[in-house]
Amino acid sequence: MRFYCTNCWNDITENDKICSHCGADQTELHGEVFEEKLIRALHNPEPETVIRAANILADLKVLDALPSLESLIKINLDPFILAAAIKSICKIGGENYFYRARNLLKSKKSFIVENALKDCQSFLKLYKSK
Repeated sequence: MRFYCTNCWNDITENDKICSHCGADQTELHGEVFEEKLIRALHNPEPETVIRAANILADLKVLDALPSLESLIKINLDPFILAAAIKSICKIGGENYFYRARNLLKSKKSFIVENALKDCQSFLKLYKSK
């Protein structure tokens, strides 16, 4: 099993208490609540972990995740991560956040991102009709 620093995501050993790369205390993670760990996972170097964290945050409707999800859109180019971020923003933040995120995506259009935007628009229409 691989272990990563909770701050810089460099490899560490299972027993490291302090990251040798950035000096972050690895014991602090034990005190974090589940939602905080998920938000931190949005910066994981493994795309599958980022996507999974975004999806779980959306299912739990964690409002505190919105700034981190928006920053994912600003800094990421992976269309699958972008799609997960936009869908999560839509589910958590609703219409206002969806439009903000859509504006951030203007230069990052792809088939996958376009489909995510369409899914969000359908979701918002369905949500409004309830």
